[in-house]
Amino acid sequence: MQHEILVKTTAAPARGFTKKEFIMPLSSKKITEVINSLGENSFSADEVIRILSDAKKKNTAKKKTSSATRSAKDIQLIHHTIADLRKAGYLDKGKKGFSRNAGYALEGKLKIAKSSSTVTTREAVIQLKNEDLGSAKEGDTVLVEIIDCRKGTLFGRVDRVVVKNRELFFAVVTTKSTGLIFYRLIDLPGEHFACIQRQAEDETEQRTGDYATVKLTGRSIQGKPECALVERFASDSGEFDVDRVILKHSLPGPHKNYPDLITDIASLPSSEMAKRKDYRKITTVTIDGEYAKDFDDAVGCRKDGSRFILYVHIADVSAFVAKDSTLDREAARRGTSYYLGNRVVPMLPEILSNTLCSLRPNEDRLTLSAELTYDKEGNLTASYFTRGIIRSAKRMTYKSAHELIENPDDSEISNMINQLYSFMQVLKKKRLGRGRVDLSMQDFELQFEDGLFSNIVNATRYKSHSLVEEAMLSANEAVSKYLREKGVPSLYRVHEPMSMESLTKLMAFLETFGIKLDKRKELGVALQNAIEEVSDKPFSHVVSFVILRSMMQAFYGERPMGHFGLGFKDYTHFTSPIRRYPDLIVHRCLKSIIDGTEAPFTNEELSGIGLESSRLERIAQKAERDLFKLKCCRIMADRVGEICEGIISGVAKFGIYVTLKDSPIEGMIPLRTVTDDYYIVIEDEFCAVGRRNGRRFTIGDAITVKVLRSDVIAMQIDFEFAEQKGSIPHYEMQPKRKTGKEKKHRDRPVRGRKRK
Repeated sequence: MQHEILVKTTAAPARGFTKKEFIMPLSSKKITEVINSLGENSFSADEVIRILSDAKKKNTAKKKTSSATRSAKDIQLIHHTIADLRKAGYLDKGKKGFSRNAGYALEGKLKIAKSSSTVTTREAVIQLKNEDLGSAKEGDTVLVEIIDCRKGTLFGRVDRVVVKNRELFFAVVTTKSTGLIFYRLIDLPGEHFACIQRQAEDETEQRTGDYATVKLTGRSIQGKPECALVERFASDSGEFDVDRVILKHSLPGPHKNYPDLITDIASLPSSEMAKRKDYRKITTVTIDGEYAKDFDDAVGCRKDGSRFILYVHIADVSAFVAKDSTLDREAARRGTSYYLGNRVVPMLPEILSNTLCSLRPNEDRLTLSAELTYDKEGNLTASYFTRGIIRSAKRMTYKSAHELIENPDDSEISNMINQLYSFMQVLKKKRLGRGRVDLSMQDFELQFEDGLFSNIVNATRYKSHSLVEEAMLSANEAVSKYLREKGVPSLYRVHEPMSMESLTKLMAFLETFGIKLDKRKELGVALQNAIEEVSDKPFSHVVSFVILRSMMQAFYGERPMGHFGLGFKDYTHFTSPIRRYPDLIVHRCLKSIIDGTEAPFTNEELSGIGLESSRLERIAQKAERDLFKLKCCRIMADRVGEICEGIISGVAKFGIYVTLKDSPIEGMIPLRTVTDDYYIVIEDEFCAVGRRNGRRFTIGDAITVKVLRSDVIAMQIDFEFAEQKGSIPHYEMQPKRKTGKEKKHRDRPVRGRKRK
């Protein structure tokens, strides 16, 4: 049997049609609608065909339209749609036919994008058009109704918001009418507006361009969501930047009171103290940043003949935070501490992170300690892990430790630091030789004066940084190996090898600088050789950045899969339990071996913890990057019109990224503003090439730019070339060929896209 649906249209008839109504083809969306109308009842494909045929007959009879030729194409589409819904798991097939999968999860997190949004559920990623979002906002947990399925992709609309991701938003005043003030909610994909009832005009009322924190009330005024004013800020104030980032990423607020929180060493049971090894007579120090408040690691060392013994002491947070306690669940929910300039959103309450667990000088502190014994070549010959108690001799900064390395004295601390530094260089050299990739990435730091942001500078790299890093790497590697060999389920820090696709692109990029990877060597060694080859070049940090971007992202997992970037077969995170939840998990797993007790977690539990911890780590990274971008915009707002020297640090379809030579600030030259030629963007070759004059811009090139604008709301800095000749409008090319030779390109130019 053949069927088709007749639909009347109110639009003018298309050319070639008479005034008589024409036939609209059946859609998968209409088929899905019919299937949804059947509820939980079983049905067959023939039943869906009959329902759609009956609808057609009624429609035809009502409109007195002549019967149209029935299409086998519609029958095929019905069968294909049912098959797609079944493949997606939305439908089950039983003895009585098809039925809705009762256990199919339609609840998930909403992620909004400009063109199409998604809801990720337990079973699938469901696509949503922006007109199908209703009142839902980014990050909300929503219940979705499936409305279509095409080529195996599910489409839906928001049925209702189950849990709001947030109620508070940062906003900017856009317009003011007689009775209303309109706000644009910033840091949300797309454009969202809200309004507030205007009070009598007064001097304190916000002006257009001012910022505010607002709360949505759930009501509407004149079709716009109503909001309530929580806090206001002047348009030129940077004091709100951290609060804005906290709201954007829904970071946690202050800690509450925890009735089960142990706040004193004396409150611990005597059995806990009796298990500890006393390290208080061994010289131990902490080495951290100048403004650090939580000190979760301390180091010491001694030589025993030709052997070298490294002591790494880590704050024993697990002694104060019991598994499954209220505080433990809150720490898991936070996942990490968030470091935002001169403010911290801590994973643990301040009394633990800054006081009781912090390894402060001249105070007894509880630790989980690693004693690692090496021979003179840097081979680990023995490892020992235990509960410890230490008394740090001094709180050192990276700068003060560096000064001791450069200018040693006769003190016990100086002797220990220099001995430790010398041996850590032995370990570093050994690790570089076996495949570790030591990226030459320039770090930066935000500077503050009297609590107010003042500048962004490249961070100084001290010799003591290397000392601490190598000691922590040693402890993490040794703990991971110990856990693996004992077979106790635990969390590991995993970094998978580079994909072949990424490696191919990276090799093509390196060849533009005349660098060829030695295929006879381990990939890590070959990459390290490439980094060292350009170490004295002005574009060295660009090469390091592209290598980093080519690598896989590290994550937390329950299987010991090694760490490619470090060249380690074994690796975990053990050294920062004050600020990372996975480290606290590893401590509990290690203690179960020390105590001879049952493993505290199953692999299934660890898998879930690892996934969530990895997700929260990404949020922390994005939050820190956003604050950095905001502060860059603040600085460059005062430099608009200034001529600067820079290095091209990236090339994308919509623009050329430039990092300034005198600071880590990055901006973009939008290609739509380049007027001297048509430009072809060849992403595989990391360059843009002028079609007429052949002018080429490649990553690593030194160029002179002019600061065009600094947009704090969009967190974007735009540059332009300091000199532009001619007035040919720019068009951006979308090369489809695979040869990598732009001269063979014959595609027509496409207008330059706006930055997403």
